[in-house]
Amino acid sequence: MEDVARQAGVSRATVSRVLRNLHEGTSIPISEETRQRVLTAVKELDYCPHFLATSLASGKSRTVGFVCPEGGLRDWDLVEIYQAVATTLLAYGYHVLIPPLKPEGNPACIARNLLRSGRADGLLVCCMDVDEHWDRLCSQEHDRVVFINSSVPHGKAAHVATDDRQGASAAILHLLDSGHTRIVFVGDLTQPPVQNRHLGYQEAFQQRNLSCDPEWTMNLVGQDFHPQEVVERCTQRSEPVTAIFAGTDYLAIRLLKAASDSGISVPRQLAIMGFDDLWPSGCVSPALSTVRRDAERIGQEAVEHLLQGMSGHALSEEPRLIACSLVLRESA
Repeated sequence: MEDVARQAGVSRATVSRVLRNLHEGTSIPISEETRQRVLTAVKELDYCPHFLATSLASGKSRTVGFVCPEGGLRDWDLVEIYQAVATTLLAYGYHVLIPPLKPEGNPACIARNLLRSGRADGLLVCCMDVDEHWDRLCSQEHDRVVFINSSVPHGKAAHVATDDRQGASAAILHLLDSGHTRIVFVGDLTQPPVQNRHLGYQEAFQQRNLSCDPEWTMNLVGQDFHPQEVVERCTQRSEPVTAIFAGTDYLAIRLLKAASDSGISVPRQLAIMGFDDLWPSGCVSPALSTVRRDAERIGQEAVEHLLQGMSGHALSEEPRLIACSLVLRESA
């Protein structure tokens, strides 16, 4: 830092203020001419602040914990959220720490220790089914924890999530307006996101003043998923179903294959719509129509929400819902 100060013709304190504004998002008054001289010197000298020294001086680790299910980063949707989180944090001068979770471990305890030990200044809890063990953490560290697409302890925590109901409703309205009135919903209704998608499915029928037969809901709870059987049940009725809305793209892609194996033309005989817009969805044949979750915006909103809490602003317990968009391809 002394070399940077000497080359820029300023004090070490001025260099520190410029770098804090840059990396910590502070707004210490510095003239633009001085700021540019310091940044030019930093670039020419290839200066990089020492992480441990900076942490000791500020009392902050400049690190945020990203808590997700064990092996969760094999899930492409979660990977997209993580990439948005990491990119946004880097822009604010923070790094990401992903703690290893073991099956026999307690994620809430691991998360709490990250904060208490000072290894993380805040936590983003992504795609986790949380339980009562998180209550203590949320009551003690309410403004340093933000949940992303997760269940929330007793509703008392900051939360950023996909608006699954809105996305599902948009998908069903598209199918209804395309002439489909017998639409089956397929999904595991023990999963909170799928529950919300099912609510959106029902709401779309209500918006069009149409009846929604309860038999059109195929709940996969506690049973193996047999796509061939689902397709047969839909197409061999006295009044065949003309469209299927699957709670996830994984289900929808398997249904596409089952329809193809049965000689059923998609979408001419049976339209199929998914949810998530995973990367294979545009590669299958026919390409899958689906609902896209805005993973980039979800990650950005979660980071900015957390940084507000870490800077002393009380975080609202009202969830921030991020709207979805339709991706119309060949299958519906």
